[in-house]
Amino acid sequence: MLRQRAYRRNTGGCRAVAKSSTNSWLSDATLPSMSDVPAVIDASALLAFIFDEQLSAPRAAFENGILSTVNLAETLSKMVNLGATVEEAVADVEALGFNLVIADFDRDIAMRAAALRAPTKHLGLSLGDRACLATAQSRDLPVLTADRVWEKVRGFAIIAVR
Repeated sequence: MLRQRAYRRNTGGCRAVAKSSTNSWLSDATLPSMSDVPAVIDASALLAFIFDEQLSAPRAAFENGILSTVNLAETLSKMVNLGATVEEAVADVEALGFNLVIADFDRDIAMRAAALRAPTKHLGLSLGDRACLATAQSRDLPVLTADRVWEKVRGFAIIAVR
């Protein structure tokens, strides 16, 4: 059974997602092998997929990805802002079936994000943006984002999804 959300109507449409009762990416996720992880996923990229925007990256690019707890909060917050409850937003993200690994925003990532402030300030990157980049940096992985300005950040493999 497909579920309809007010935020789908308010944004002109959203990918219809089936309710899932088996995905447990929030509680029991473990880091898959490097060959299974295509990228660290920014909230902008995940939201672009959820809201059915035209993307240049295939669905497979999102599968087995890593999502920082900061970017998870951004994603869920946007969905709540558009009418979902937190529980509905979580269920919708889980139902995508991406097998996401949720990465803690720990001391190391916090320090990396802080160090990225000066070299990215002119681009207007937020704490959430820098948390995503720091997560990717700590794992030497590419980043999926819908923010093309990130392509100007040196030292990162940026994959713009739109």
